[in-house]
Amino acid sequence: MTRHLAPVRSLALASLLLLPGCPGGGATVSSPTAAPGGEVIVTMTNFAFSPESVTVSLGQSVRFINRDFMAHTVTPLDASAFPMEDNVRPGEERVVTPRSAGNWSFRCDYHPGMKGGLVVTGAAKPTGTPEPAPSTGTPVPATPSPTPLPAPSSSPSAPVATPTPEAVVEVAITGFAFVPSTIVARPGQTLRFTNREAGVPHTVTSVVTGTVAKVLDSPRLEAGQTYTLAINAMGSYPIFCKFHPGMKATVRIE
Repeated sequence: MTRHLAPVRSLALASLLLLPGCPGGGATVSSPTAAPGGEVIVTMTNFAFSPESVTVSLGQSVRFINRDFMAHTVTPLDASAFPMEDNVRPGEERVVTPRSAGNWSFRCDYHPGMKGGLVVTGAAKPTGTPEPAPSTGTPVPATPSPTPLPAPSSSPSAPVATPTPEAVVEVAITGFAFVPSTIVARPGQTLRFTNREAGVPHTVTSVVTGTVAKVLDSPRLEAGQTYTLAINAMGSYPIFCKFHPGMKATVRIE
């Protein structure tokens, strides 16, 4: 009797092993979780944006990730493109959302050789002409009304042109250097020097030789402080930092 029960027990055990969900019957592999949609990733590494140029739709965001060992900025050359992201430290991320469609360029203020492009596609929804409401009765022809004559003007005034504000020329003070080292601006255009070095003060001071006046003479600039001025006279103005005389640059007004 015992010899007849042994095969039955073996068959029952084999059936249990083949039941779905039991170990040995095949493990269930979960599908990978997709990354959040709608974002494009751009890394900052080896002093470059990668990829250098990206295309997004209007309303889509771009996530910049700094994988370098130095801080960077994401600065649009046209301030209307998207807000500037300043001082993105190693390991940090910034997300920008373009304000409008267009072909926008950006760079790192600390390292002007780092450049990139952002193509934003899309347009504002066109405004359609409202359709006339259907009439229920017999249409009555409209009586044309006389066109009123314009009132005589004693002294016609010419339209006044609104001057376009000049873009500000930004200069970063970082890495014990002025970036860029040659600053070019037009007469009357605003120059803005920003100290981007934590814990290190700097100045923006003209190099005076002979009878040359000290045109640029900033106070002590701590981290984050700015010095703004406009120069009307065309010419070349060498500058340096009083605290670090090896820091030199040239301002050219032309």
